Amino acid sequence: MRAVVIDDDADFVAVMREALELAGVESEVSTDPDAAFELVLQTLPDLVTLDIRMRGSLTGLSILERIRAHPKTAEIPIIICTGLALRDVHLPVPTYRVRVITKPFDLQKLLKVVRAVTAPQKPRRTEAS
Repeated sequence: MRAVVIDDDADFVAVMREALELAGVESEVSTDPDAAFELVLQTLPDLVTLDIRMRGSLTGLSILERIRAHPKTAEIPIIICTGLALRDVHLPVPTYRVRVITKPFDLQKLLKVVRAVTAPQKPRRTEAS
């Protein structure tokens, strides 16, 4: 399994990369929100983690919208890792295969969420179904 970790905090990115690698997940990282979507598009990972508040012209929510809007990346599971309280997180896109966890969190919680979002999914029902 491969992941892309997106956060402008280099220390957090290093901890996330190490935690994911301990779980057997290879990771690419981006501390530049403006380049993050291109990294996702180039690597087509099995999972993306991203922060909401980042320095740069793009926020995590903007990156999330881009990921969901592109046909090659629309189905990638996403974990939003944020210091915001859950009540303050308003997602602009459907929450299909998106989980939000608040910082700080422990390794076990992260791994539980990784397993949940990357587990095989039942087909989504469409209007024609």
